[in-house]
Amino acid sequence: MEPLANQRIVIKGTKGFRQVEVQAISHIFCEDYVCILHLISNEPVTCSKSLRYFEQILPIGMFCRIHQNAIVNLSRWKRCVAQAATAWPS
Repeated sequence: MEPLANQRIVIKGTKGFRQVEVQAISHIFCEDYVCILHLISNEPVTCSKSLRYFEQILPIGMFCRIHQNAIVNLSRWKRCVAQAATAWPS
């Protein structure tokens, strides 16, 4: 798959299909078999795709996998603080 820079991706979520702008993704966190895309508008989008799928389609210089359960948009994060086995933007 080709990485997507200034484009949109279509996510099949619990409420149907939805277009999401790649730049609008703050971070993606995986819980069991569900990924939650956290948008810059603080809106979560839930889907059943794997983190590996997102790792393959999102731009490498823009997104980075920082943990086995998390991918972050590097342009939206300044630092990451580990707290009780989870990481949150600060």
